[in-house]
Amino acid sequence: MKFPTLNTEVVDIRSLLKKAYDRVPSGHFCHYTSVVYHGLTNQVPNRVYIRKRDVGSNRSRPDRLSDLQIRTQFLKPHRRSGDTENLGGGTIVFIAGRLHDEIGVVSVPSDDSGFPQGSRITNLERCLIDAVVAPHYNGGITTLPGLFEEAVEQLDILKLIEHYRELDFLYPYHQTLGFFLDHSGQEESAARWREHFPPTNRFFVDKDAKSSWPYDPKWQVHYPRGLVNAD
Repeated sequence: MKFPTLNTEVVDIRSLLKKAYDRVPSGHFCHYTSVVYHGLTNQVPNRVYIRKRDVGSNRSRPDRLSDLQIRTQFLKPHRRSGDTENLGGGTIVFIAGRLHDEIGVVSVPSDDSGFPQGSRITNLERCLIDAVVAPHYNGGITTLPGLFEEAVEQLDILKLIEHYRELDFLYPYHQTLGFFLDHSGQEESAARWREHFPPTNRFFVDKDAKSSWPYDPKWQVHYPRGLVNAD
C-alpha cells in the first residue's frame, strides 16, 4: 500500500514522516497514520502518529473490573498523553509506548513511497484494535464504522484474535470490536470473535459517555445515537 498522493500546499506529509522517524527511529507509525496507510480512509492527514519503543510497566492491576469501575472511567473524556511537535503546517504526535506495543508491528516495504527506509507501522489488525482503544487518535468515534467497512476484504480474523489475546487488555474492548465487526457486515467473523471473547461487562464504545446512549444487548455496549444503523 503506497501512501496517497497529497497536496503539499496543505501539509508536506512525507517531510513529517521523515522527521518523526528521525526523532524516534526505534519507534513505529501507528493510529491515524496506519489508518491512512492501510487505505481505510481517503481523508488527507495533517498529523503523523509515531509510537515510542516499549517502556514497560511495573504497576499491578486487578484481574477484572466491575461495571461501576468501568462506568466511572468512561464517563470521563479521553486523556491526550502524546507529546506533539508542530512542523511545516502539520503535527507529529509522539505516543508513549507501553508493554506489548510491538505486537502487530511490521516493516514498511522499501518500495512504498513516502515512508523512510527501515521504518515500521502497525498492521491492519493492530490498526483496528488501536482505533477501538483510542478513537480520538484515529479520526474520532464516528469514523470507526467506516474503518471496519473498508477493512472487510483485508481483515484476517485469526490474526485479530491472536493480537488481541497477546495485548491482554484490562477493559473489555473485545465487546466494542465485536460490535463493529457485526455492524460492518462481518457477521461470520463477529460470531467467531464472540466464541473467543464473549461479553463480560456493561461497556461503552468511547469515553465521555452519556447516559442517553442506546444499548446493544448482544455486545453489551452503549454507543452514541446514530453511530450505526441500529437505532
